[in-house]
Amino acid sequence: MAEKRRINLSLHLNLPLQRQAWEIIRKIPAGRRTEEICRMICNYTDKQQEKMLKQFRRIIREELSEVKVTSNVVKSEKNEVAEPQSVSSDVLGFLLSLQGEGDDG
Repeated sequence: MAEKRRINLSLHLNLPLQRQAWEIIRKIPAGRRTEEICRMICNYTDKQQEKMLKQFRRIIREELSEVKVTSNVVKSEKNEVAEPQSVSSDVLGFLLSLQGEGDDG
């Protein structure tokens, strides 16, 4: 069963804003008023959010325009390649013995 909510709206036509709202509502065909009013409310909310985002972006741009970003890059005077270091014969012997142990299995 669909869940429904009801809202009753009383407009005072002597108030300009409410009279303007009534003129808009009255132009909507009777069977489509609920859908159109919902669409108008949602579009209004979306526009308000977009307006707020634009304001935030403007403020951020203004604040960032005063920030100076610098990078500290350390450059080497010459590109050095690491020299291979010699491995002692004891280490090589140990590695070779491990390799030999693996061959038995």
